[in-house]
Amino acid sequence: APADRSRDGQPPGSPTRRVPRGPPSQPGPCPPVGRVRVAVGKLTDVPSAGAERYKPPTGTWSATGSFGEGRVFHTATLLSNGTVLVVGGRNSSNVKVASAELYDPATGSWSATGSLKTARYDHTATLLLSGMALVAGGNPKELDSAELYDPATGTWSATSSLNDGRADDVATLLPNGMVLVAGGSSLDP
Repeated sequence: APADRSRDGQPPGSPTRRVPRGPPSQPGPCPPVGRVRVAVGKLTDVPSAGAERYKPPTGTWSATGSFGEGRVFHTATLLSNGTVLVVGGRNSSNVKVASAELYDPATGSWSATGSLKTARYDHTATLLLSGMALVAGGNPKELDSAELYDPATGTWSATSSLNDGRADDVATLLPNGMVLVAGGSSLDP
């Protein structure tokens, strides 16, 4: 690509940018054309329950429904059915939470869903090819546990643990369906 163009062909800094789609083998919808969903976490020193949506074609933000419990250090995962799963984090009392909520972009509303078995923050969340969401690691004390969320039932189940506990790491779904978890902090040398 020429130096004055990004990989998507748009000029750098362009207010309208094309978001490339993942491989066809990955399930789930991309956000509707022209919209990006964003769950807001911390404003000043108080965890926020507010959420906003960004509309790339106009470069504008608009408020949408607030989730039930303000939180920071949580994750937000776009599920195959188009809802967004927000899970874990720390609340306004700085306490780790196990609760999870679903955002419905059609109505702009949030609803409670099943809670994690282990409260955590600074974890990863990855949408699997099966449509389930994998939550792994996190704090406190660099957890090694992992859980699977089943959107069909709204429940969590334990799965095998990481080899090393970690937090503040990254996770990526690989084309073969495996998940790569890398980096972060660990209590192990």
